[in-house]
This record gives sequence, structure tokens and C-alpha cells, in this order.
Amino acid sequence: MIIVSKDKQRIVNFDYVIYIYIDPNELSIKVDFSNAKGYELERYSSKQDVLTALEMLCDAINGKSNKFEMPTNKQVKAKQADMLRVMELQDTAIFDTAFAEQEVKNI
Repeated sequence: MIIVSKDKQRIVNFDYVIYIYIDPNELSIKVDFSNAKGYELERYSSKQDVLTALEMLCDAINGKSNKFEMPTNKQVKAKQADMLRVMELQDTAIFDTAFAEQEVKNI
């Protein structure tokens, strides 16, 4: 798989990556290569943005994708909004189920 930078100016061959991690400053995703050299894959504006981008990268790796483009800040924010909507729907479904069960007990 290849990983393309947000600005479309850099490509990383994932076959040579041995380690992916969040930099201690918590604002960038870094990779280490088999030749022991490290590289900042991408930088984001917040720790939450980094975590979301890393999750998106992991999804691409697990999906056996041939190409992954590091998400832009706008794409990260959209993914976070989607995740929030899913969590809200799950909370609503749990509440509705609990409410329905309580109604059945009251009958």
C-alpha cells in the first residue's frame, strides 16, 4: 500500500514501514522504516484530529487498500462528526429500548 500526504507531494511505501505512532507532541503521526529512519507522515491541529486520522489509516490497512490518502483537516472533522452522530444514535436506541422495557413492565 502507498500512503499519500495531505498536500499530495509525498508518498510513503507502506511495505517498508515497521512502526506507526503518534509523536510525543501528540500532533503528528510518524512512521519508522526498516532502515531505522523515522519520518513525520502528517501533522494535525489537535490530539483528537491525530487520533481520528490514525483510525482512518488503520481502517485502510485492515481493509487491505492499495492506496490511502492522509485525510485533510476537513475530512478529519467530517469523520468526527459522523462518529458523533453514530454515538448519538446508539445512545438514543439504548434509551428507547430501556424506555420500552420499562413500559412493558408497567403494563
